[in-house]
Amino acid sequence: MDEFNDRVAVITGGASGIGLAYARILGSLGMHLVLADIEADALDRARNEIGTAARSVITIPTDVSDADSVQALADAAFAAHRTVHVLCNNAGVSVTRSLLTATTADWRWMLGVNVWGVIHGIQSFVPAMIERGERGHVVNTCSVASFTVMPGYGMYSATKHATAAISEALLGDLAAVDAPIGVTAVCPSLVRTRLFSADRNRPDDLREGAPEPSDEQDRVDAITEGIQTPDDVAASMVAAVRAEQLWVFPNRDRLDFVRERMARVTA
Repeated sequence: MDEFNDRVAVITGGASGIGLAYARILGSLGMHLVLADIEADALDRARNEIGTAARSVITIPTDVSDADSVQALADAAFAAHRTVHVLCNNAGVSVTRSLLTATTADWRWMLGVNVWGVIHGIQSFVPAMIERGERGHVVNTCSVASFTVMPGYGMYSATKHATAAISEALLGDLAAVDAPIGVTAVCPSLVRTRLFSADRNRPDDLREGAPEPSDEQDRVDAITEGIQTPDDVAASMVAAVRAEQLWVFPNRDRLDFVRERMARVTA
């Protein structure tokens, strides 16, 4: 897909971080934006920031872990614009915790947003996109963690492995029905976003007591200074969409971790 002007993009997790960077770059290409996020106030700030840089901006508070909420997002997007050309399943959360102490609530929250959020996006949007018959693209925000595993990141890696598998399978399923829709799995390494303070948005019924204190956000902020920004990730995403590329690694310096793991797996 290489035509963006006057087309329509839906971005979940679009109020901050990588999602907001997606919105900035796609808006600058003349797209109509439908931004979804669980944080209504952040959506308002995002809309004000983008302003008239995009062709138009609609914001819709959405809980991607809830199928009805994502369907309502899709209904609103198609009602406003008739079709959708680019779907960015980007919303994500992270809990840094050993699998030995991870709770059922931790797993339910992570799987609900990171995996079911992608599944709900595909179910609510892609069949309707196929029915419209126009060229389009699905962008799933994966991670280097889709191909690596580290202690403390087991839950996150599990969800991102799933998202990578879903992305590759979706591309094959679309090709099998000759749908003019591509798929890109964006696999950044650590990026300076608020991912590691996502607990602020965790539902009360998935907390199982008070949240454990964590300095992970501060640690990530310290080591990502000047390395890779959300705008870098967004630029890589657009280039991959133009090239109909499935996998994109915005920070290829981190691929050594992937290669080393695969060598161990296949030894």
